[in-house]
Amino acid sequence: MNEEKMMILRMLKEGKISEEEAFKLLDVLEKKEDEKDFEAKLNKNLEEKFNKFGENFGEKVGKIGEDLSDGASSLTDKIMDMVDSFMDKGGFTNILGSHDTKNEILELEVNDIENPVLDIKGINGNINLNPWSKDYVYVKAICYIKKNKISTDENIMDLRKEKNKIILKPLFNSNIGVKLDISVPLQYYNEINLITSNGKINIYDLKAENIISNTTNGSITLNSITSKNTIDLNTKNGRITLKDIKNNDLNIITKNTSINLDNVTCEKGTLISQNGKINLNNSTIDTIDINTSNSPIKVENSNIAYLFGKTSNGKVDIKNLDITTLKETKINTSNSGIYIYLKDFYKDYNISASTTNSKINLNLPQLVYDYNDKNKSIKAHKEGSSNNPVVFDLHTTNRNIEFNKKD
Repeated sequence: MNEEKMMILRMLKEGKISEEEAFKLLDVLEKKEDEKDFEAKLNKNLEEKFNKFGENFGEKVGKIGEDLSDGASSLTDKIMDMVDSFMDKGGFTNILGSHDTKNEILELEVNDIENPVLDIKGINGNINLNPWSKDYVYVKAICYIKKNKISTDENIMDLRKEKNKIILKPLFNSNIGVKLDISVPLQYYNEINLITSNGKINIYDLKAENIISNTTNGSITLNSITSKNTIDLNTKNGRITLKDIKNNDLNIITKNTSINLDNVTCEKGTLISQNGKINLNNSTIDTIDINTSNSPIKVENSNIAYLFGKTSNGKVDIKNLDITTLKETKINTSNSGIYIYLKDFYKDYNISASTTNSKINLNLPQLVYDYNDKNKSIKAHKEGSSNNPVVFDLHTTNRNIEFNKKD
């Protein structure tokens, strides 16, 4: 039994309210809880529908195999982008039903806070976060309010300071959707924490110790961001895109759509999707762990020491990695090929590779086989003394493994 019900019963017992008044209060409370349950179920059903689509599509892609999986993954992206656009153009208002629209402008002076924390929560709508040259926070909130549930005379969003925190959040947990456009002073932030549902999150041109972003049924985009410590991004049924990023520890999770990184610099990164392709380009990362399913992985023109990749029913393309820093590459997939093209590959190497019903083709200088089972299972190394060799551990089924020195 929740606190509100306990309070009503206690007031009844103490004689502060009559039985009739207690009954009315309990009835109002029950209706309020029903509304919350309805909206929670609505959001859950919406998410489950998109999830089910992605999972079913992923299973079909798995049966297609390598030849069409790349195109099928692109189609999944396009469909999920349509979901993103649907939500962006007020798709939730159609679900909300009859509603009023209200614009709120909020401002807050924050020049007295050093290393502030941005704690921002939305609901059923986008969050756009940008810097500007002024010393106060400016928020434009477009609020969609279900008719006969909340009065348009009431405030929908609350903006305030608590110690070093700048807090923005809705004053209601249901029957509303809010689009937030937020401008914040261009300074260093201890943490940026953005949470919403059924909407995009976009962050541009900011610096922070940590950045955390969570949404559902919406994309996440970060552009020109510097984070000294961690970036944690999590969504479902929404693409995640990072460009021009510098940070230490990068953790990205999505489902049923792609992850795209361009010009990202970090010490370590974890990229996880399901039924979504993962693209990494022009990046410098010491250790990267990439995991998806029924979709391809592509890593190009990057400086990586330790590369670990796992997928299924999707090919893996690795092109033009910086040889001077490369130390270990482990790749696992199934029903799809592994293709590695490296320019000026002069270093010592050890290779362990296997496939079934197909072949392994190694076009490398001074190749010596330690073991070769009909070009289906191979162990090999570079002729001569081994001095900190680059390790390649490559495994698939029913498709070729191609390792070519690219001139």
